[in-house]
Amino acid sequence: MMSWMKEIFRAQTGRQVYVICTMFYLVVYGLLVGLLPAFPASLLLPPVWIVFVAMPRLRDMRRSIWWALGPFAVGFVGGVVGVIERRSGGLAEGAVGPAQTGVSVLAMIASLALIVWLGIAKSRTVPTQVFD
Repeated sequence: MMSWMKEIFRAQTGRQVYVICTMFYLVVYGLLVGLLPAFPASLLLPPVWIVFVAMPRLRDMRRSIWWALGPFAVGFVGGVVGVIERRSGGLAEGAVGPAQTGVSVLAMIASLALIVWLGIAKSRTVPTQVFD
């Protein structure tokens, strides 16, 4: 593995850096969704946030990286529920059924809860000196 990738996967992020990076991510995400509706921001940007913002913060908190995937797993289930609802009939093409709406709301709540938790939880590591 390349040395810069090793550094990314060993990095730790404190609360202050996490909040700044997450706010920047949310602004970029909102701009892309608002200005470029055809851009698949919901598909492409969450993995970037997980790898470069959530993973280092979770590592700083001594938590498993899998915590960051929870809300996205709920969103995936919402997509599967939507496909099942459409195939069962009764929904027009592009329509969203009540079950998919419920799961989507649950995914949004889980995502917001993760973002807030990562922002307010205390670090569990002792800061290390970067330069000797």
